[in-house]
Amino acid sequence: MIRHMINLSIANTAVFLAIASLHALRLAFQLPVRVAGHEVEGWVSIAAVIGALVLAALNWRAIHSPGKTEWLKLLLALLIVDAVLAFYSWKAGLSYWGLEAKAFAWWLLFDLVAIAVLFWGIRRKKN
Repeated sequence: MIRHMINLSIANTAVFLAIASLHALRLAFQLPVRVAGHEVEGWVSIAAVIGALVLAALNWRAIHSPGKTEWLKLLLALLIVDAVLAFYSWKAGLSYWGLEAKAFAWWLLFDLVAIAVLFWGIRRKKN
């Protein structure tokens, strides 16, 4: 079971690195990207490269560090990425996966509450 989780975590790290690489290539070749008919700006790929690299590093660190704190930090980072995506989708008025802009606002609110609770839990655990 534990070996299976480690293999899955290594695969997750590879996926995060692949996402970072694809966004870096998009920036290097200045390729246009459209989501739900909306042109995605270049800064989104810059944020995606940074975010994916941070997630890969946190994931790798969690594999090699015993204890829950590293896993909680990884979960916190994933929630922050999700909140950024929900915010962007809400502000851009995007509609995809059957969700409208208003649904992304509610999703963002859920993410922010979860981030606050998790951040508080991590800080409390350190003290």
